[in-house]
Amino acid sequence: MKKKLIALFSLTFGSILLTSCLENTATVTDVSLDGNISDALTCDDPISSSGEDKVLVVPLNLNETYTISMLTTLNTALTGSSEDTGYYSLAEYINISSYNKLSLDISVSEPLTSTYTLENYTSIIEEIKDSILNISDISSFDTDGDLYIDSIYFVYANDSQSKYEYLDRYTNNFTKYLDISLSDTLNIGNVSFVDYATLTKNYEGFYDTESLLVDSHELIHQFGYLLGLQDTYDFNEDEGEEGGEYHSTMMSGITGDFSSSDKTLLGWTTVKQVDGNYTIYEELDTFESSGEIIIWSDHTVTSIFDEYFIIEIYTNTLLNKDNCITGSDSIAVVKFSHVNNTLRTNSNGKIIKVKDNEYNDSAFLYDNSISEYLRVNLVLTKDYVEDDGLTDESFITDIFSYNAKFQQTNSYGSLTLGLASIEDDTAVVMITV
Repeated sequence: MKKKLIALFSLTFGSILLTSCLENTATVTDVSLDGNISDALTCDDPISSSGEDKVLVVPLNLNETYTISMLTTLNTALTGSSEDTGYYSLAEYINISSYNKLSLDISVSEPLTSTYTLENYTSIIEEIKDSILNISDISSFDTDGDLYIDSIYFVYANDSQSKYEYLDRYTNNFTKYLDISLSDTLNIGNVSFVDYATLTKNYEGFYDTESLLVDSHELIHQFGYLLGLQDTYDFNEDEGEEGGEYHSTMMSGITGDFSSSDKTLLGWTTVKQVDGNYTIYEELDTFESSGEIIIWSDHTVTSIFDEYFIIEIYTNTLLNKDNCITGSDSIAVVKFSHVNNTLRTNSNGKIIKVKDNEYNDSAFLYDNSISEYLRVNLVLTKDYVEDDGLTDESFITDIFSYNAKFQQTNSYGSLTLGLASIEDDTAVVMITV
């Protein structure tokens, strides 16, 4: 992404620069944060976020029977190239999003048939479990030897001809952690049900479908749940998709890339921490190309399960090309998010996990169901506009001052950000703390 050098120095900016030259104790340090996402989940085995994951995909005939053409479409959505999909396949997307830290070995079985409807998904599995056991080399999908298949997609054919509305995804596509015995030595744990109709251009979402040949967005979104991630829009009906991360990421609106907060939980980011006082200028590679972020808090952060703000350079490139953020053909802005991944613990420090009927049970103290205390919240400099979504003006393109509230300590801290320059894939960020 070749860019001209952009200087945003103003009189205010110059005065900050002068002050910082006279007395500057601010530092930015490379850090390695402790913790793994599985520590926050009742399910001890979300699919691994590094190395190679073995994924079983079962085409499932419900009201509709798979044809050869449909199987070809499914395989393209799973492992095809960008030229084949008009976007990215599941395997291609995960490899790019993880900065080559995770690759997928995906196997597709012969179609299986059930007489039950989707609402009776446990009955579906019970009905076809003998057929699942007969899948070639089925035990190899238990890669860690815990007697559970690591993950299964049931991509069911129900009605691929009807128009598929965006809100249908809430009832037609879901991921569960189940405990269903297939045999004495093999069980089912992580299960995703995905409607085949989401792979066709009949599906409507927060992204442009015109250039799509095959739509893999729903498969990718559900894989986020298999990794242990949660939705990051605001669950409050008054806010919904207009809150949290404003449907600008894969887990908030099935668009764009996984967010920096999600990638930090998965161990995919390169983290720097800012501390001290006054102003510092720090080189930061664009997040899409590098996974680099800067975190800021009112204390030293050593774990992913803490409260901090994330600073990154956002660009509408690669996986972000299709999301709801609009601007020039190639935008580069400062993205600023508040994250509170604090875990719920008892007086002895033991992690307490509560029942979540939607996805994996969680020990996060906060989630996006409480709008006043969101676990992940995109800090915007301008209001969200429903018709236009987010624009580059919604983010930080000039000098931006923010009075941050830290939920855990009920304290405040001030921060000033500015994009001093950007050329190629590297930016210089001005940070005053």
